[in-house]
Amino acid sequence: MVVLLFLGSQLFGSPSGLGGPGAEPTPTPEPTATAEPSVQPSVEPSPTPVGLLPEGPHIFSDTPAITVTIPAPDWYGYEGFIVKNDFSDAPDGAGMIGPYAGDKYVPEDPCQWSTTMPDAPITTVDELVAALGSQASREASAPVDVTVDGYAGKSMTLHVPDDAVFGDCDQGQFCTLTEVTVAICHRYSQDPGQIDELWILDVDGVPMVIDAAYYEGTPAEHVEEMRAIIESATFEE
Repeated sequence: MVVLLFLGSQLFGSPSGLGGPGAEPTPTPEPTATAEPSVQPSVEPSPTPVGLLPEGPHIFSDTPAITVTIPAPDWYGYEGFIVKNDFSDAPDGAGMIGPYAGDKYVPEDPCQWSTTMPDAPITTVDELVAALGSQASREASAPVDVTVDGYAGKSMTLHVPDDAVFGDCDQGQFCTLTEVTVAICHRYSQDPGQIDELWILDVDGVPMVIDAAYYEGTPAEHVEEMRAIIESATFEE
């Protein structure tokens, strides 16, 4: 009964403003309107992205914890990578993959990768840049200094040869790098002619890699959007 009465008062209003039997209702003075301060809600990053991503902040990685900002429409998210127009293949696709933050191994030959892996993992940014820059059959650009969210590192570009035949490679994969184990290639190319713009950051003493992959036919604005996404990254402690 108490509950029902309470609900009734909430739905229909309190009877306390009414007088006795036959009395006219006593007018209640209207409160003076005051301007409420405009409060802008804080924008929380969306969960780990899956599917079409609206513009704004999104969680790119849980380990390490990284949030990025999507600056333009038509980006799609999946576990471990973000793709423009839901298409990352030749001749004009674009996509980001990573981050690679565990122990990293770089094969001397990206095609015959299973037999050219080093015995020990790479532990510094400079070692990783040197190993990637000396991979067989690849053209590597000179590394340039970059900083993302206060973390310094290097950026460099690698090319997959246009005449590469992936079917001739170990397990049919053209391998850039692997992590944790040398038995599996974690970053392998999608097509001949692919360009990998690697951002290699020193995150608390560990080299971390984010790969922006595209092709000669990829629109320049899509490449710039990928760079903007990487540069927007924020790392949590």
